[in-house]
Amino acid sequence: ARIHAQLDAGAQDIETLQADFRAHADALLPLISSAHGEVSGPSFDREGDFSVEDAHTALQHLAVALPVEQWRWYVISGTFLGIVREGGFLAHDYDIDVGVTFDPERPEVLDRLVEALGRSQRFVVKKLDHAQTVIETGPSRFAVERAPALVKLIHENGINVDVFVHHLEGGRIWHGSSIHRWENSPFDLADYTLAGVPVLGPADADRYLTENYGDWRTPVTQFNCTTGTPNLVITRSFRSVALFLTRLAHFAHGDPAEYAKLRATLVEEGMLRDVNGILRLERDI
Repeated sequence: ARIHAQLDAGAQDIETLQADFRAHADALLPLISSAHGEVSGPSFDREGDFSVEDAHTALQHLAVALPVEQWRWYVISGTFLGIVREGGFLAHDYDIDVGVTFDPERPEVLDRLVEALGRSQRFVVKKLDHAQTVIETGPSRFAVERAPALVKLIHENGINVDVFVHHLEGGRIWHGSSIHRWENSPFDLADYTLAGVPVLGPADADRYLTENYGDWRTPVTQFNCTTGTPNLVITRSFRSVALFLTRLAHFAHGDPAEYAKLRATLVEEGMLRDVNGILRLERDI
């Protein structure tokens, strides 16, 4: 289940950190606001960096390391989009995305899954990521709520495989990382085939893909998981907010289209306010 770690910092310390963070953000945001996505250099289309043949091999070896009948993992995101729209992997994809559902009554199952992957000679477990949220547990007492979120794998041929841990919470199912969080309607699983490998995936493909991508039937060769996913939910943490502001600053000086999309997302999600064209950090961050 989720792990709660008590923080030594009192309420005054947290308030000091918040004030310092906000002061730096308020100094940066007017500079980002005035850039308006101006292009500072030439723009190039991203070259394809996904070997479909290597992806086939990695998926086959994943099915050996984690037999789907036992572990009930399922393909998600761009990997699932490839099955439904193109009958295979997307040629311009980055990695293989799969999901597993976390059972809070049996948290040890996830540990056993990681152990099974660790025994495979085909994969290296690169990273175990957790979603973290600071919550107030009482007067001058805080705790960090940590939920397992992501197991990052590298196949021996270099293909990256992201195993996202899905959590059911408040009538929604979410997955993500220490930075991102994406939410979907709960979904049942159905049988699919990818690269000749039997896999599972969301049964209602249209609903799932529409929540993830909007118009999923139209191919997009340049995709950003931050600006191209309608189901992104901004995580309220210093680390997450700092990363999004950094990305917004980067786009502001080189990519007008991505700047406009990310700016709109951060305003719509309530992380930023647009005050007469100048961005401000929301008060509850």
